[in-house]
Amino acid sequence: MIRARAAEIASEIRLTRAHHSGSFLVVEGQDDRLFMESFTDPDICRIFVARGKQEVCDAIAVLDRIGFCGALGIVDSDFDRLQNGSPLSGNIICYDYHDLETMLVHSPALDRVLVEFGSHGKIARRGGSVLSLLSERALAIGYLRIYSHARDLGLKFDGVSFSNWIDRSSFDWSFGSLMQAVANNSAGQSLDADELREVVASFEASRHDIREVCVGSDLVAVLALGLRSAFGTNNAGVVSEDVLRRSLRLAFSIDMLIHSQFGRDIQAWERNCTPFRILAV
Repeated sequence: MIRARAAEIASEIRLTRAHHSGSFLVVEGQDDRLFMESFTDPDICRIFVARGKQEVCDAIAVLDRIGFCGALGIVDSDFDRLQNGSPLSGNIICYDYHDLETMLVHSPALDRVLVEFGSHGKIARRGGSVLSLLSERALAIGYLRIYSHARDLGLKFDGVSFSNWIDRSSFDWSFGSLMQAVANNSAGQSLDADELREVVASFEASRHDIREVCVGSDLVAVLALGLRSAFGTNNAGVVSEDVLRRSLRLAFSIDMLIHSQFGRDIQAWERNCTPFRILAV
């Protein structure tokens, strides 16, 4: 069943066609709109904000059914690629990796944010890359998210305090402390450590791309924690998750976009849907 917001968006787009001959872009939320506005021009592309992934897909489905041309939907992949899923329409494309924030963190935008907020000395003394440190911890909670979904546990991840399972100074962590933090956030639900290890081992054996497992919000939360002590000297307000999301978006240049798979997918759509354009380049 088509959701109400999706039907509204499809109707708005059809009505807007009367005075806009360009393209239409449907995105999941405000962060997506802010990100894409940096690379578009309202004279050639109008952006509509849905209330989530399903609403984007439903709105595009409505427009596809009536043969409407020039509308593109952008959504997070989430865990779809791990489950061999794919968009049902040629007018829907996904960000690289799990979601927008994951794509931003796995780009040169992270280096620019580290220059702004990080301590060169602290980062150098740690050895290895900050991205590896972030990914290792986000991968752990990503596996736990998959475990919850596979076993239909309904674990609650929103509101989990990352400082409860990652030591602020040493940046050390353990699966045990992570499991306890998530269990406490899920009304004290008990978790089976042996079963979790089996799930993790199964995914590791499948050699999935860790960038599909790591959730962007987790990566940003770990980055925010790290920039307070492990590889920075900032207070929580200076490197809040909202500040870092905004900083990553602003640091992601048009050059980074057009050289990403996501950017190439947009350009391919533009070639297939001439004369409609999304990017103002």
